[in-house]
Amino acid sequence: MLRICFVALGFLVSASAFAGIGQPIAKIDAWDVHLTSDSMTDKKICTAVYNGNAGIQYTLKDFAIGNLIWPTTYRYRLDDKKASPTILTSNAERKVGAVVIMDPKILKELLSSKRLRLQILANGQYDYDIDVSGLPKVYALLKSSKCN
Repeated sequence: MLRICFVALGFLVSASAFAGIGQPIAKIDAWDVHLTSDSMTDKKICTAVYNGNAGIQYTLKDFAIGNLIWPTTYRYRLDDKKASPTILTSNAERKVGAVVIMDPKILKELLSSKRLRLQILANGQYDYDIDVSGLPKVYALLKSSKCN
């Protein structure tokens, strides 16, 4: 199971800003949507990047914070709801230096939220306050023929 998770995270990293995310095709609120394609299948791959920070990305399958050194735990808070309990990162996340949220329930909640706060313990504590109010429009573009 860990190998599958690591492969999935490796795909995220290779298809993302960490290795090049392609050309920008749209600006939606604080998000820039980039388009590239898989070199083996020519399948379109769209990735939304927050405020030009390639380390904060959203796709239909995940929300990732990258460019971290050995992240070990994180907590998140949507809008003014109660913060999540502390979540341990996987070995794969630690190795690639990213926190990757793939839980469909959390991803769905993001679409009805305005604000995401993350507190990540890596080689220090990092606090993120991210405007996710534009994600429903981003989601619609990622589901459209421009990205599929």
